[in-house]
Amino acid sequence: MWRFQRPDAIAVLNDRLAKKSLARYFAVMQNQSPAKFLITKKVPAEFNRSDSTERLWRKHARLTQEFSGVQREIDGG
Repeated sequence: MWRFQRPDAIAVLNDRLAKKSLARYFAVMQNQSPAKFLITKKVPAEFNRSDSTERLWRKHARLTQEFSGVQREIDGG
């Protein structure tokens, strides 16, 4: 039903610039790549509630790098 109300929503699927700038989004939408939240589930993040904010930010930075590596590995095949 929304196709009739939003024809522009369908048109973007054939837009070359949209496909180029949103390549990963299109790959997820077409089940060619997993969504980032699914990749995030593969990176365990253990912490103590008593950890300082500074320590948590350092852990966040390390885990962000780990996530990026896992994503590159998955996206690379």
